[in-house]
Amino acid sequence: MYCWGGSGGNASPILYNTVVANNNVILGFGGGIIADRSNGGGGAGGGSGSANVIAFSCIIYENIANTGPQFFTYENGAVMANYSDIDSTGQFAPHVSQGTNSGNIAADPLFINSLLPIGADSCWMTDDDGYQLQTGSPCINTGDSASAVGPDLAFNDRITGTNIDMGAYEYAGSTGVQTEENLRVNIYPNPVNDQLHIISICDDEVLIINSIGEVVKKMDILWGLRSITVTDLKPGFYYLYFIHQKFTEKMIKL
Repeated sequence: MYCWGGSGGNASPILYNTVVANNNVILGFGGGIIADRSNGGGGAGGGSGSANVIAFSCIIYENIANTGPQFFTYENGAVMANYSDIDSTGQFAPHVSQGTNSGNIAADPLFINSLLPIGADSCWMTDDDGYQLQTGSPCINTGDSASAVGPDLAFNDRITGTNIDMGAYEYAGSTGVQTEENLRVNIYPNPVNDQLHIISICDDEVLIINSIGEVVKKMDILWGLRSITVTDLKPGFYYLYFIHQKFTEKMIKL
């Protein structure tokens, strides 16, 4: 993430329950995040404007760079984190978290599989995603519940324990990986051009979500077969999320 707020500009995002991990900047600066308020960009030409990255309940870990592996700042840009897990190894002033620094830790988050973040099903936003937390993770129940926003990245409820968890996924005791034996829905044809058919063994609500996480359709389905028109959707990848069954299916629109 490169946040440039120089020349009087403003690039000051607020991150909630975000994971920034496994980025590798070869012979460079800022493996995960750069906050830059230099007028010329890249640290050149003095500084003006603002570039203040604020992180709540985030995990910034396992990034690699020569300088500032987790984050790097130019011309008084800043990263301010609270209740977050940030690897402090190799971080030195001014490339350290500014502000109150309440509740921060610097411990291995114990991801399920950080080398395969999309999971074995090759589908994001499902319960086998690699950035799920293992049992015993120091990120469980250690986030800032006051900053909770919506469900987690796999559409599971937030705050299942005493506090919200750090990172993009809420720990649920074990991953709920779907198998061929327990699938309760089926969609066809896939890829689809105009009519999508959905078979479900129970009544449900379905969200169609585009590749950037926007809900583009919402509908109720009854037990049995339901056909919906998708000709108004742009070509690309979508996800169908079945709210009650907590099941996600990937769809390709032609």
